[in-house]
Amino acid sequence: AAIGPMMRVLAFSDVAPPEGSGGVERTLTEIYGRLAERGQIDVQLVALGDRKLPKREQLPGYHVHRAARLPLERVTGAQLAISASVWRLGIQLARRFRPHVIHAHTLFFYTSMVATAVARLTGTPLLLTVHVGSMAALPQPYRTAVALHERTVGRLLLSSARRIVCVSDDVQSHVLSLGTAPEKVSVVPNGVDLDRFGQMPRRDAGPPTVISVGRLIFNKGLHDLIDAAGMLRAEGLEFRLLIVGDGPLRTQLEQQALQRGLGDMVTFAGHREDVECLLRDADIFARPSLSEGMSLAVLEAMAAGLPVVATNVSGSRQLIEDGASGFIVGAGRADELAAVLRRLVLDRQLRSTLGANARERAQGYTWEHVADATANEMARVAAA
Repeated sequence: AAIGPMMRVLAFSDVAPPEGSGGVERTLTEIYGRLAERGQIDVQLVALGDRKLPKREQLPGYHVHRAARLPLERVTGAQLAISASVWRLGIQLARRFRPHVIHAHTLFFYTSMVATAVARLTGTPLLLTVHVGSMAALPQPYRTAVALHERTVGRLLLSSARRIVCVSDDVQSHVLSLGTAPEKVSVVPNGVDLDRFGQMPRRDAGPPTVISVGRLIFNKGLHDLIDAAGMLRAEGLEFRLLIVGDGPLRTQLEQQALQRGLGDMVTFAGHREDVECLLRDADIFARPSLSEGMSLAVLEAMAAGLPVVATNVSGSRQLIEDGASGFIVGAGRADELAAVLRRLVLDRQLRSTLGANARERAQGYTWEHVADATANEMARVAAA
């Protein structure tokens, strides 16, 4: 099915640019921007935002309407927020905009519950994109809390959706394990901007740099990366660690780095818009997450020709051929992470070989394909 001209899409996301730089909000810009530029969709996005930001703003590809949020990140260590006003905002927009499709993102965003309620109230079909797979690697009590949410709210969202898009095969398997009808589910892998991140020349001087990019929240596993770096530092290994991103755990992670004796070799760069330049100047990419769907950061590092060390979580298993284009280690296993990083730090030829293979594998993941496949899913939902 092909999407019709100017389909109206009412989208929901807890985070929207310019506040967020995570996978979901970047996906919104990549997909909606391309489809809007083609004249295929008109997107109104309902998001939660800081009170200092405009309540309504035109962004590339869509209008964003912000409801004031109550952030819970510092309490939970995760990207969580709630809002009382977003319910009224969502209903008002649906009645005024009269969308053909409502598009919600993830099982864990507060706005996904709002989107489901608005879809039922207005009789508008719901398309749900699931960005995260199993979180079985999380420690307690997080694992129990996640499982409870998935068995209650998650199953309600999945049963309410007309169609469900999963960003990786692992995510699809997890969605099916929650009792979802297989005929409702499709896989649309994430993409990467090959022009921006591809064909990056490697630097060839100084000690190797290990880089990690992502929000500084618990499930990204950066505490394990710092522990692994501390083990290697204790051995006298020469390398640098660059952590790019911001979040509620930054102060805690900085203190951990100091305690592990890494003060002179680790840099916390904060949020950066020039990630492609930082990848160009790095040698190894680490993604020690406890949960993922299909990491955009991993795809970008692969496109930039970096060997990737990632944990055995959703999406990474699909992207990385262990031992050929990177390495897969156990989630939460700082010792395994340290062992693989040691090999890569000491072996420049291994880094070069794995990086070249990683770049080749990344060529099959483009945002143009993601936009086309998402447009087809929207058309199926609206036609049904």
